[in-house]
Amino acid sequence: MPQPIIMPKFGQMTEESAIVEWRKKEGDKVAKGDVLFTVETDKSVMEAEAFADGTLLKILVPPGVNVPVQSTVGWLGQPGEPIPAVEPPKPASPKTEPSAPAAARRECSPARRTAWPAKARPRRTSRRPGTAKPGRRRCRSAPAGPTSGRGRRR
Repeated sequence: MPQPIIMPKFGQMTEESAIVEWRKKEGDKVAKGDVLFTVETDKSVMEAEAFADGTLLKILVPPGVNVPVQSTVGWLGQPGEPIPAVEPPKPASPKTEPSAPAAARRECSPARRTAWPAKARPRRTSRRPGTAKPGRRRCRSAPAGPTSGRGRRR
């Protein structure tokens, strides 16, 4: 029975990958551990190995096409076995960035643009987190002084 060759998921956040090059051609004998194809993700290029012995029966995804991970890219089996009728995976859709007019619509209303009352305004203690000088408060709940919350010095 033919076994599907699945596009591997190399990272936790990887959603799509592209086959750069097929190292084997249709009809080639394949041994377990042979490199079948190279895959390009958004961060690197890696090799995908065969998981079983057999013959590369069918290549569904040509090089250079982005497809979702965990989709079937080919079939591995014995020569002469019937290949299941599976359509090739659809190319992954490009991600769209929000347009500038959409960002402009998210502006707050004039009623919300009023300044904060002086006492309700959040206090800014340093320019970047973790860069406050020793002995300064980092937030309102932290004690002031050089002890940094460790209690009295002895």
